[in-house]
Amino acid sequence: RGQERNQERNQEREISFTKWGSVRHQALDNLRRLDASTLCEYNVSKLNDYLGAIFPTQLVTIAADAGIGKSDLCLQLIAHNAMKGKNIIYYQLEMSSEEIIYRNTYTALNKKLIASNIPCISMINFSMNRFTDYQRKALDELTFDKNMEQVLIYTGDSLDLDSFLSSFKMIIESKPDLVVIDHLHYFTMEGDNLSDNVGRIMRELKQLTKKYRIPIILVSHLRRRDELKDPSLADLFGSSNIGKESDVVIFITRDREGSETTFHIGKGRIAGNGKSVTAVYDENLHVYKNAVAVTKPIIF
Repeated sequence: RGQERNQERNQEREISFTKWGSVRHQALDNLRRLDASTLCEYNVSKLNDYLGAIFPTQLVTIAADAGIGKSDLCLQLIAHNAMKGKNIIYYQLEMSSEEIIYRNTYTALNKKLIASNIPCISMINFSMNRFTDYQRKALDELTFDKNMEQVLIYTGDSLDLDSFLSSFKMIIESKPDLVVIDHLHYFTMEGDNLSDNVGRIMRELKQLTKKYRIPIILVSHLRRRDELKDPSLADLFGSSNIGKESDVVIFITRDREGSETTFHIGKGRIAGNGKSVTAVYDENLHVYKNAVAVTKPIIF
């Protein structure tokens, strides 16, 4: 049945050709009308220095081992762009919507506590409703950014490719500036062939970015590997098509102490690959701080 659906999709796609001159005219017109200040950005400043920004037709894959902070990076990226007034759609397939709100509120609360010279609360105490009187008062007085309130969160129990494509057609009407999917391997798959399923998802996502000129941020797992070596495109879990279809691939690694994080640019169609940025992960705020460029590029 999965193969039949794939054939139906291929038949539905229009086969068309356009003269080079017409394509060039449209491309250069898009470039002239582009205002770089309106583009979505990475929340780690040095990544913007290397990659420019998140461009309209880009499929960006963020990959890391489990527990490294992929979801935290996505939440920060969403908050950063929402505060700029961007319209964002968030497909969170791993965590519950309640946990998403907890994480965002936890960060906002500890920022307020630090500003007021009050000890931060741990995530465990926050989740178990164990606040000091000062912390609870700060929570009750917490205010939230109105732009963040406009982020649309997918709250369904599961999501297969067909359901995602149907929902995407509906959300287009809201004119999103960015779509974030966390993450690839939580899509409901058809059959047992992981590589075929992942490859098909990647091809469809790339087609959507090109057709609607809406960037997509996609989170992915890494396969088991030698952790003493830096990850490469071959370490993306599930299919080689993850690296092939992505315009940008960012790998995240963390040192054994658990604080210094490195962002490796494994692929960048505009900026090239091999560049790296280090940052310190703040456990209290769930944010990356003090980002600096790695002086010696890592060769993939």
